[in-house]
Amino acid sequence: ILDFGCGAGRVLRHWKELNGPALHGTDYNPELIAWCVANLPFAEFRVNRLNGVVDSPDASFDLISAFSIFTHLSAPGQSFWIAELSRLLKPGGHLFLTTHGAHYLSRLSTQDQARFRSGRMVVLGSRREGSNDCAVYHPESFVRQTLARDLDVVDFIPEGAKGNPWQDAYLLRKNT
Repeated sequence: ILDFGCGAGRVLRHWKELNGPALHGTDYNPELIAWCVANLPFAEFRVNRLNGVVDSPDASFDLISAFSIFTHLSAPGQSFWIAELSRLLKPGGHLFLTTHGAHYLSRLSTQDQARFRSGRMVVLGSRREGSNDCAVYHPESFVRQTLARDLDVVDFIPEGAKGNPWQDAYLLRKNT
């Protein structure tokens, strides 16, 4: 299992009691990875570049989690990373990802709301890609038809990732 964009292990730390799967985390922030290495010894961690491949062979993972990652990537970054995560998935493997969906429409300008409603992704602050200053909003149709076009959508739950933040949840599967 890979927690892509693991940060300080905010998701991965809850997997400590899993019995069996090897746990891995990767993030582009070396300070957060160093913290994980020091504090979460049950998993293996690596630094990746914001726009570089993950240092793992093809078809390495049965499950990849990307919680609140595509919400902070520009359009080229999203294209790159969905392909890279697909490369890392075993055939039949699953990718869990979350996005900012319709819950956030009120935060967008009238023009950006229209863009979102027409099925197009809205990217704000793309010059700060990878940070919270870059905010991306995904209509369901965009995820299904563009972002996940080479993957099967197993499940979609609007606002399925509740709390801070409220995000749409997708479970995708790599074709066998």
